[in-house]
This record gives sequence, C-alpha cells and structure tokens, in this order.
Amino acid sequence: MKKLIIMFVLSALVVTLTSGILWALEVDWSRYRPEDYDFGGATVHIRGGWIPYRVDTESGINMEDPRDRAYIELVQEKFNVVLEFSNKSGLRSADEMAAGILAGEWPYDIIGTDSEWASIFLRNGFIKPIGDALNAFMNTEVWNHGLHPLYQNYRYLEYIDGETYMFFPFNAGHSDSLLTWNISLFERDNLPNLYNLVEAGEWTWETFTDIARRAKRDTTGDGVIDQWGYGSRAAVPWAPHSWIVANNGRALRVEDGRMMFALDEPEAIEALTFLQEIYNEGLTPPGNARTLALQGKVAMLEGWIIHVDQFNREHPDDFGVVPLPRGPRASEHVTNGFNLLGLAIPTTSQHDPEALIALTHAIYRVAETYGVDPIRQWDDIMHLPDRKTYDYLYNSFEIFKHTPYFKENYLPGYTEAMRNIIIRDQSPAGEIASLKLASQTRLDELFGQ
Repeated sequence: MKKLIIMFVLSALVVTLTSGILWALEVDWSRYRPEDYDFGGATVHIRGGWIPYRVDTESGINMEDPRDRAYIELVQEKFNVVLEFSNKSGLRSADEMAAGILAGEWPYDIIGTDSEWASIFLRNGFIKPIGDALNAFMNTEVWNHGLHPLYQNYRYLEYIDGETYMFFPFNAGHSDSLLTWNISLFERDNLPNLYNLVEAGEWTWETFTDIARRAKRDTTGDGVIDQWGYGSRAAVPWAPHSWIVANNGRALRVEDGRMMFALDEPEAIEALTFLQEIYNEGLTPPGNARTLALQGKVAMLEGWIIHVDQFNREHPDDFGVVPLPRGPRASEHVTNGFNLLGLAIPTTSQHDPEALIALTHAIYRVAETYGVDPIRQWDDIMHLPDRKTYDYLYNSFEIFKHTPYFKENYLPGYTEAMRNIIIRDQSPAGEIASLKLASQTRLDELFGQ
C-alpha cells in the first residue's frame, strides 16, 4: 500500500486543503506582533490574494463563512485596521495598473500577481522592493522557530534584478523542471535507480539518454513500440527553458540594468540541440505523453510536480520524482521554478511595507500553516510511495532557482520556434536568431528600458 504523505504544491492550480484542519489550530500572535504594527484604524485594500486552504473567492477569504469572518474580525481588532477584499482577480496587466495609478484611482495596498507580471511592474515603478521589510519582520527567533523548511525555502526569492519584490504568505507557484519517473517500470526493466544516480553525481544527459533508449521497447511482441523512455505533457517539452537552465543557461539576462535576450548563448543552443536529438531518435511518444505515462507506458515524464501525486493515486505502479539531468555545462542540479503566485505592494500604498507583510502573514496564518508536522496533520493530501520521494520533493524546493517566466508575451514567436527546432528539425541557431530582434524590442517595451 502506498504511504500517504503531504506536500504543499501549487502548480498551475492552487491546491485546496481541508478547511477544518487549520481552524482547529491556536494562533500564536507573538509571531505576528500586532502590537508593533498598529494601523490606527486605517483601511487596507487587498486585491486578488491566494490562500492554500480556502479559495472560495478570488481574494482567498470567504466572508460568508462564519469562521473566516470571525477570524478576519479578530485580525482587524489586533492590528487596529479595516480590511477590504476586492473580488477582482489577481493582477496581470501593466496597462490596467498604469491607468489606475495615473488617474489617481488605484486604491490597493496589496495585490496578488505572478512573477511574470511582477517583474514588469517593478521595472515600471509600480510596486515596491520589499527585501528590507521582509528581513525586518522575519529575521527573529520568535518568527523562525519551528516553521517547516518548505516555508523557509519559499519566503525569499530574488528575481532577475537581484531585488525581492514579491512575498509568499503561502506556498504558491509551480516548477516544471522535474521528472516523474515510474519506479516500478524501472525495476521491471532492470534500469538503474534514479535516486542513486542523483546521489552518486551520475544523473547527466548522457545517462538520461541511455536509460531512455533502454526503456523504449515493444512489451507485447507485436512489433509495435508501446513503451517509451521519456515524454512531456505537451507535444514539445513542456518547458524547454527548464532544459536550458539544466545546462546552466537562461533565456533572459540583465546587463547594465537592461533585460536582454539570451537564448542565443551557447548553453541554450546546446540544450535545444539536445532536445532535438532526443525527439529525432524517437525516444518520445507522439503528442502528449501524460496519458500514456498514467497508463504506465512512459519511464520518465516531464511536467508539473503534482503529477507524482496523481499517478500514485490512479495507477498501481509507484512513481517518484527527480530533477532534470544536468547538462555538460552545469555543475549541479537545479529546479527551475517560474510563474510563481504571490503578493506585491504597489508604490501608491501609504502604509509601511513591513506592517503590511506582518498583517498579511496573520491573515493567511502562516505560522500555523507551516508550524505543524505535515506528515502527521495532512497525510491525506498527497500520495507518495516512500520517504525517499517525499525527501526529493522537499529537496526540489531547496534547490529551487527562479528564472524569468516568459512566453509569447515576452518573446514573440517563441513557441513556434521551439516546435520548429524540436519537432521539425530546423536549425536551433537559425530559429533563435530569427527571434532576437522582435524579442529584444518587446523586452524593451515591457520593461520600459
């Protein structure tokens, strides 16, 4: 029987936990220190926050639930503040924000957004850098004592310009640069254990390719390949950028304060060439491999981290998770995370950023959420086969590397170029060269540089 183990994970979706669990916990107000952050009866406007255990409304607070309402009233009393939650969604539009600020009609003190847009907001002067405020609030023995390492790994993330400008009073985000591997299939086919390879420093592109070749085979003897070594949840690798990062590359870089196109650097071209060779050799099934992986017919699947939970729930095989193999230009494994959901503070807010951070952490009960034993308290959330898999999930957050999220909005023509390279066997250098001018123009426009 598979062991049930918790892991807080937000992928493209926010995971909703059982509501009654957290409400049974005592609130340790010494963590939040409301006596140090008296708002003097002022109003704080919050738009589009997210919360891991209650997502009944866009704000993450269901004011029709008497438990939510009573707790929010208590927070207001403790901080001497009036809270107003907007029912509008999280903010992903620089134009909307700019228009509101210029018109003097931007009431929000805290906004929910994601890392794609937050980096643009910062460069355009719409949100505040908050690294000093985070340090002032969190670097205390009272705050840090007993909190789970998962929160410690999430609470600070430096972004493309080296400045912290989002904070995470909950575990929000996703990482696509992980492989879900079918442990049972590996054992049946006498393939090497991936955990052992990672720990021995032998989990490389070369080893990955060898395993993918050995796993691809006809299991029924009818002359038709029905098991593959590697697949992606999309027709091309779900996140080609993750393979670039695994080779110590990047899509964007900052040079003299300017966001620059970097897909034409050697690390990136080498990664795209490697993916092209994998697909050309037929080591992947045609189309989306997720369904086949769920049937136990794909040895290693690239995609969302929550696949390991789903597969262990819905298939009798055991599934584990490892980082992508490291490329020849990398010295260590990284877990490429992007498009993180979090909160930011607009420059128009008149409140002390440190006080807003303290208030928000109290609203979302961070100390209570991350101050308990996740295996004991929430053992009915995520299905994992063994403690090793559990440890690797947490380790993925320890080596979490945030890189600028990008898609058509950042790099026009990117998706089509990836298809041309990986599926249609076009020159990686040629396709990337064709993107550069339009992409750099778009970056200059987005970041106001």
